[in-house]
Amino acid sequence: MVTAFSSRTALSALIALLPLTSGGGDGAKVQPQSPPFAASDVTISRTNQTISFTLRNLTRDPITAWHVSVEMKDSAGTATYAVGLGVDGYLGFEGLNDSNDFLPASGSWTKSFRLSIPDSVVIESAAVEPNAAVFANGTAWGNPVIVTGFSRNRQRAQSTWEDLRFVVEGAVGKLGATPQALKLALSELDTGVGEQDHPLRQVAITNMRLAAEAPDNASAKDVVATFLSNFRRHHEAARRHAQIK
Repeated sequence: MVTAFSSRTALSALIALLPLTSGGGDGAKVQPQSPPFAASDVTISRTNQTISFTLRNLTRDPITAWHVSVEMKDSAGTATYAVGLGVDGYLGFEGLNDSNDFLPASGSWTKSFRLSIPDSVVIESAAVEPNAAVFANGTAWGNPVIVTGFSRNRQRAQSTWEDLRFVVEGAVGKLGATPQALKLALSELDTGVGEQDHPLRQVAITNMRLAAEAPDNASAKDVVATFLSNFRRHHEAARRHAQIK
């Protein structure tokens, strides 16, 4: 079983390849009914190392995160390779990016994803089966370990955006909407406030540093206001979706 973790972009929904194991989580609850979404039209391109499929939401509630297992088989129907693929699309649901990875109520979409398939694997067919789903109202269905993984990722994002937001707000309160305020915020963030290795944080800090060092300060007020608005919106969105019931 292949497991990994990656991000599509640092300021978009995280794509996670989570382990397909069973067992209890640490607080995440799941609904026991049948899968709330279905997969169809599965195709795999060995040349492009991609898999494409259609997911259809079978409910009237938007699904903001989902996870599936992908199983490849040979001509005898024997499984030759399996991988878990999951996407958290709550930012798209909130309108904070254009990824549209969430599943709208009673809606569907078709997308392609990169896969690293060993040359030794024989593939004659592939199947995609639902493992877990998180709804916009905070309830969930499926494997509690996977649901807990989504919850933890969202809580980390909430903590990261909160750090960025309040450090910048504090600096602006002292120095106004100026490049100097951004530099003060950067110095505080560099001292170890919050999660140092979170990709969201790293991209935000890079952008802040570029803005603080820009030679043209005429629009500094607008730049700082944009940072604050972005941090506040992402923080509030993460806070709304971090607690999965």
